[in-house]
Amino acid sequence: VTASVPSGTSKGGYEAFELLDGGARYDGKGTRQAADKIKTAIAPAILGLAIDDPAAIDRKILALDGTETKCNLGGNAILPVSACLYKGAAAALGIPLYQYFGGRFATELPMPIATVIAGGKHSLSDALDFEDFICIPYGFSSFSEELEAIARIRRNLEQALLKRWGSVSDTGGAL
Repeated sequence: VTASVPSGTSKGGYEAFELLDGGARYDGKGTRQAADKIKTAIAPAILGLAIDDPAAIDRKILALDGTETKCNLGGNAILPVSACLYKGAAAALGIPLYQYFGGRFATELPMPIATVIAGGKHSLSDALDFEDFICIPYGFSSFSEELEAIARIRRNLEQALLKRWGSVSDTGGAL
């Protein structure tokens, strides 16, 4: 079981601490320290525990860290382990992850959400007061229809911006 924990540029006051290596490697954003915390602290504390209650294992990991911001182990060490726990619990039951969370009769994937314009202090121009403009499709009958709606909205938005201002230069990769 694997998990990915991407890191964004935004660091709000309520976000978990991200344990980074510093130094020249990956401009200081390497994660060998986080990987080491998984191997040396988290794994020994949870190995042998039953996967049937991943929330209990999560609580044990959080107690091991002992901080509100996850600054001892790093959120980027805790979160992928937690994701793997839940994926493993679903796999042990032979059910998809969405059914593990949504119940035995769940038939829908989670709704896709996408940034359509990136702005705020992380944008190149600082011209937009809002950090992100996010599209949340609602009222569609399937995940694929929701995803297609997001793509159409992004494409139409780009065309409208091009028509109005003649360029779309600062979308943060969102358009």
